[in-house]
Amino acid sequence: MNYLACPKCHEPLQRIDKTYQCVNHHNYDISKRGYVNLLLNPDKAHNNPGDSKESLIARKAFLDQGYYDPILFECTNYIKAHSSQPLQILDLGCGEGYYTYRAKQELGNENTYYGLDISKEAINMATRYDKDIIWMVGNSKNIPVCDHSMDVIMALFTVVNKEELARCLKEDGYIIHVTANRNHLIEIKH
Repeated sequence: MNYLACPKCHEPLQRIDKTYQCVNHHNYDISKRGYVNLLLNPDKAHNNPGDSKESLIARKAFLDQGYYDPILFECTNYIKAHSSQPLQILDLGCGEGYYTYRAKQELGNENTYYGLDISKEAINMATRYDKDIIWMVGNSKNIPVCDHSMDVIMALFTVVNKEELARCLKEDGYIIHVTANRNHLIEIKH
């Protein structure tokens, strides 16, 4: 079972064929690539928010070299040590899906994994990793999951909204938030 929620009314979304729908009849189509776009127009500053395709490709090439695997292993080891499965795990600001997919490899298939990013291009790339991960285009200021439904929220190198995280986490859930300074991977951004 997944815990997606309508970004308009926050009612649970049910999958009906190739669409998610809430009780208020708000509908969200599942793309051919398998993701769902839950980003509302007021939640985005312009037509293509998030990282550019070039930036995403550069970051993927960098991450695929394994340079940040120690960060991934610290996160997954913490989850293993402090949780019992099955879990609902949200990767907030998942980008092209590297950490979401690798976390699933490390933690196993018993959990339900969600990857959320504001960039449609990033989520389109992420779907190439694993079709069983619930990939969503959405905004971290209006996270499209049910209240108090997530056991773990990973926020690796992304901006967070404390109120939204509190709304989304179960009472005994926790956040793994990894931050960096302003010049983090500045060469890739250029």
